[in-house]
Amino acid sequence: MHRFRGEYDKEGRQWRCLMSAAARKAVEEALTRRPEGPGWLFPAPRDLDKPLRVETATSWLSRAEALADLEPLEGGCWHPYRRAFAIKRKHLPAPDVAAQGGWKNISVVQEVYMQADSATLIRVLTEPTELRDAPAKEPQMESPEGAELRVVR
Repeated sequence: MHRFRGEYDKEGRQWRCLMSAAARKAVEEALTRRPEGPGWLFPAPRDLDKPLRVETATSWLSRAEALADLEPLEGGCWHPYRRAFAIKRKHLPAPDVAAQGGWKNISVVQEVYMQADSATLIRVLTEPTELRDAPAKEPQMESPEGAELRVVR
């Protein structure tokens, strides 16, 4: 479990998310290799007791893209990565995706990030063949003792 501290969140919100074992191991290894000892995973370059400023990280990302001869992702600097996180998890329940991604409610995830795309629309059209091709069955329902149950169509 990883904790995001409220004083460093743009909305002042503290939240937690799960971390894979591989990610946790990488973080722990990075922190133990630091000559100055434990501290911020991404400390400010000139003051290791403070976190890295988002403006500095943004500058580094832009520089890394340029050095790698990559076009910046469309839609901003950091939001394309959040969008990719949500889109790759469209098949999972939105409340869980929102909680793990740090969104405080599912409306942003559903309305902004989990938009319809051609690949998913094709899957929606082609995947439920077993429902379309299966013969209709009468619903099997149990009624409480002494109660009459009717199925209305």
